[in-house]
Amino acid sequence: IAVKISLLQVPIELWNGFKVLIELNRLEMNIVDCNKTISLIATEIIHSKNMFLSLGDRICLATAIHHKSPVLTADASWKKLKLPIEVVAIR
Repeated sequence: IAVKISLLQVPIELWNGFKVLIELNRLEMNIVDCNKTISLIATEIIHSKNMFLSLGDRICLATAIHHKSPVLTADASWKKLKLPIEVVAIR
């Protein structure tokens, strides 16, 4: 959602006026920067040849690993990965 807002080139200072940010705040979610540590963790995530993980997938997983948090996904194949975090499939 935040990506869509940023594609509209809305300055981050104005995001508070958007309903979507109100909803995200209600969910008590944090927006975190992708830093060097998370990027390095993403490069270490191993998957099998018949499973594709995009850069976005890897960054999502790496962020969860870095913060020692469970990750929610609609991609049930993530549960097959050997990761140090809980993977929760939502469907």
